[in-house]
Amino acid sequence: LRLSKKRVLFGFVLVVIAHLVYFSVFSRQILEESPESVQYLDRHGAPLRTRLSADETYMQKVPISGISPHFLRACVLIEDRHFYKHIGISFTSVFRALFQNIRERKIKSGASTITMQLAKLLKRNRSRTIWNKISEAYYALKLELHLTKSEILEAYINRLPFGNMIYGIQAASRYYFNKNPRDLSLNQAIYLALIPKSPTLYNPIKHLSTLKIRKKWILNAFRKKSLISEDEYQRVLSEGICFSWRHNPMIAPHFIEKIESETAGAALPGKRGKITTTIDRQIQIEARGILSEALDRLQPYQVKSGAIVIIDNRDQSVIAFIGSPDYFNSKSSGFINYADALRQPGSTLKPFIYALALERGWTLSDIVPDIRFPARGGFFPSNHDGQEHGPLRLRPALANSFNIPAFYLAMKLTPAMIIDRLQKLGFDYLNQASGFYGETIALGAGEVKLFDLTVAYSVFAHGGKLIRPTLLKDIRGHSTRIFSESSAYLIWHSLADPNAR
Repeated sequence: LRLSKKRVLFGFVLVVIAHLVYFSVFSRQILEESPESVQYLDRHGAPLRTRLSADETYMQKVPISGISPHFLRACVLIEDRHFYKHIGISFTSVFRALFQNIRERKIKSGASTITMQLAKLLKRNRSRTIWNKISEAYYALKLELHLTKSEILEAYINRLPFGNMIYGIQAASRYYFNKNPRDLSLNQAIYLALIPKSPTLYNPIKHLSTLKIRKKWILNAFRKKSLISEDEYQRVLSEGICFSWRHNPMIAPHFIEKIESETAGAALPGKRGKITTTIDRQIQIEARGILSEALDRLQPYQVKSGAIVIIDNRDQSVIAFIGSPDYFNSKSSGFINYADALRQPGSTLKPFIYALALERGWTLSDIVPDIRFPARGGFFPSNHDGQEHGPLRLRPALANSFNIPAFYLAMKLTPAMIIDRLQKLGFDYLNQASGFYGETIALGAGEVKLFDLTVAYSVFAHGGKLIRPTLLKDIRGHSTRIFSESSAYLIWHSLADPNAR
């Protein structure tokens, strides 16, 4: 008997020590482990696109200070009226649930507090078993010991399921009402606070009438228990509800894919879950409309697609990037990013050849031939208008984009020298031997990307310096001098001179 008492005492001490260790050890890291979806914003903070989280959900965290007091109150009243009084477990609710379950002979109520529900979400318990319930109760006690009520409520609200792959009040408020959670009215707050009870049954898209009935029942219960004032009751009762069904926008999808491919594995700047780009949403939308109108006019010529890149030379930021007019149009392969696709550049490389000529001692007043002559291999360069314009100065030859003078300059400068300078401009994929391109590099031999071409043209706006463009806000690109300031200015002036044409 004495040995048995010692064993019991020893076992009791072990249990006490185990509990002390269990409740004393807590890592806040578990609160950070929930994967968030990534929201891409334009330079003014307007949404461009939201990427799903690692759990294939839309979820973005928000501090409790950014949540409407109406929602906080509605959430507590609906889920756990005694939240601010209990220690993680509501024994009143436990006894009430036990009585209901015995009477109904099935699990009718779980008596879970908000803290216990948070414990379930953190532990990712799916099945409703007695052992899971016990572990959730223990963990709830630990959460109450190490966290404040505000921290518990914030963590809970940011993990609530709202249906349609949406988790957390930030994503729910945006999706259902196109609002920040701090701007929710009491009426909207009650609707949203009801959805997590059963995201399928109370899905506003499919079962709005069921949700409205439940909302009216809850509202009456609030009034009977004096949880809301008569004025609040009457106001909410008289208000209608309008869900916006704000689906995930798809503005600049090719641009966002470009960011992700170029920054794969790198830590991006900005607030958690949000990445601010250089795109101007309004300009992006207007540019897409301009492209669509242009393609409508070009239908007789069987032109199916196009691309636009706009760079603001003041800070070398990309403010519009359209890889195709319609990302989801399979007939025109809209998913292909034509702004980053290799295409023949036509005459667009000529200004760089003329700038190189100025670097090698030529002037805009020098004479070049615009007369038919045989090149190597019996090739005769010709102009796009089929005519010859006799000897010309460099300025009008460039401004009119005549082929023969450009070809002549390419012969004098040599293709090797031109290719070397083009590679420094960013066309490093023009990596074949210079003989592969020959002098026809001046007429569009070789393929370049529209994005790189736009960046290269900005060298004339920056006094001969090539500044790498930025895709993310508040990041500066590095610069490299390609041409002298005087050469860059003279080419810019020639291209901008209507008299030269």
